[in-house]
Amino acid sequence: MKRMLFCLLAAVLFAGCASQPFMTEVSPGIYEGCMPKTRAHYESLRQHGIRTILNLQIQPWDISAGRKRAQKNGIAYRSVPIPASPRQPKEARVNEALRILDEPDLHPIFINCRLGRDRATLIIGLYRVYYEGWSAEAAWAEMLRKGFKTHWTLMGLKHYFWHHSQRPDWLKAGEAGAGEKSR
Repeated sequence: MKRMLFCLLAAVLFAGCASQPFMTEVSPGIYEGCMPKTRAHYESLRQHGIRTILNLQIQPWDISAGRKRAQKNGIAYRSVPIPASPRQPKEARVNEALRILDEPDLHPIFINCRLGRDRATLIIGLYRVYYEGWSAEAAWAEMLRKGFKTHWTLMGLKHYFWHHSQRPDWLKAGEAGAGEKSR
């Protein structure tokens, strides 16, 4: 039983983008996908004019390697570690990722987690609700279509989405003086 659990965990941790495209444009200037590792991945990022990588990985070796690869390829790198677990991520980290994603000077931007379908998809789903005016239900349906997992090991991401599926006060307050953002 332990061996089977270990094999299952290893398969999840070391799986790649084989079952989906490396990256997709989800909004003008915002791309989402799995963690870039190969020359072909970085070539694709360069072909799309990506200026910034926003990495949601939590492992120090993933962050360090990602930063080095991005620098080698002339791409700015931001890291906001967000765990994928039964516990909800920290609100400050999620908000930081959303603010980075919304910074026009960083676009085109590529947001990724290991597989590009859970943490990155959560951030894109919240971005849709907070900045693009989508309903939480529409954003959730898109998240599920993109492969977002709802099993117990990732329940924290699901709970976070539904507990934060209304535009937050910090975003509304930022728009009060400047007027509504045009997108």
